[in-house]
Amino acid sequence: MASKNFKVIIVGGSIAGLSIALMLEKNGIDFVVLEGYPDIAPQVGASIGVLPNGLRVLDQLGCYEKVIETAEHSVNKVVFRDSQGRQFWSFENFHETMVGRHGYPIVFFDRRMLIQILYDAIQDKSKVLTSERVMTVQNDPSSVTVTTGTGRKFVGDLVVGADGIHSKVRQQMWEESRKTDPNWIDSSEDQAVPATWACIFGISKGVQGLEKGAMTSVFNEHFSYLMTSGPGDRTYWFLVNNLGKTVYGKNIPRFTKEDEEALAKEHLDDYITPTVRFSDLYNRKIASVHTSLPEYVYKRWYFQRIITIGDASHKLEPLTGQGGNTAIETAASLANHLVAALGRDPDRGLSTEDISNVFANVQQQREGRAWELVKAAHARQSLECMETPFLKFVAKPTHQLYHWICFLSRTGNILYLITTSSYDHPNLEDSSASFCT
Repeated sequence: MASKNFKVIIVGGSIAGLSIALMLEKNGIDFVVLEGYPDIAPQVGASIGVLPNGLRVLDQLGCYEKVIETAEHSVNKVVFRDSQGRQFWSFENFHETMVGRHGYPIVFFDRRMLIQILYDAIQDKSKVLTSERVMTVQNDPSSVTVTTGTGRKFVGDLVVGADGIHSKVRQQMWEESRKTDPNWIDSSEDQAVPATWACIFGISKGVQGLEKGAMTSVFNEHFSYLMTSGPGDRTYWFLVNNLGKTVYGKNIPRFTKEDEEALAKEHLDDYITPTVRFSDLYNRKIASVHTSLPEYVYKRWYFQRIITIGDASHKLEPLTGQGGNTAIETAASLANHLVAALGRDPDRGLSTEDISNVFANVQQQREGRAWELVKAAHARQSLECMETPFLKFVAKPTHQLYHWICFLSRTGNILYLITTSSYDHPNLEDSSASFCT
């Protein structure tokens, strides 16, 4: 394989960015990670659920044992509650069901903990650079050049933008395409990204009255809660509320800490369980963030020697927990296709056309699944927020919800609720989750 003289520039020390870095390192492909923040794994108040599809890839990367050790316990019970906190349905022995069906459990911990595990697994830490915020990305005939805010220039064979929904790499990729192929990017897409909900997510410590190992959904009209326990005495929680209308592009709001506190104040008396209220969570928080929830899969993930992955190419509403896991899948797809391309003719290397073909194969393989997951997450959030009279009827605290879930599963119209197969996919063996070192 002609990998010694082949270099990948990865923008963003995120889950997607460090996953692809570790995959490249295990295949002897040179890389550099450029992270804009001064720390690799800062505490931003975010948690992550690592699901069987993500754990399967992490297992192949040698990270599974550390993930399980860090999480301390898995999800063993799923509970649905009404607006008064009363349980109306539960899924017992959930750990055994997940492991028996998919080979892996579901675990939760701080997002920064997974980033730290991935970083620790990378052997050559000198290739992961912090405080290097990308300013420009330029395609050249046989290379690509990235310039950072410190004035440094990095030259490589391709660039991977793993820098989130507000991706600088995607912005630069669009600028590059306009220079040579104006029709490559749909100019209207800048305003096409929708957001229906916003969310306060946080981490609390020492909350009493919540069951360890249980994941709880609380249904309300136009807002909902999701909670789960983490390592130690941590509780992870999400308060999702409808924005009042679906907004697009530049109209998607960004919130201040004052906005968060005002919204939280409106909900302090909400029931989580009959004995726990939202104030018990919010008053014991150690970190929290208020953010809008865009949901979209971009039409073009790449141009010439530049590709975006993770939230930069497909952004999911977080309720199903598939955002980080599908980012790992797409990273693995890119690694698989790149390794295969480099191995076909080790002496020749890869031209711009070859690299574009690699990127096209990745998007072709992953785009359908990404859209499937985006739509499923939206459907589940709509149900838990009871957004229509019909969904309010379906979500009444009776067994009809369970029967409705079963009906949707049988008819193929899967909402990706916990009780359906959100981890089974007909192309899983041929997709990114088949990454093998």
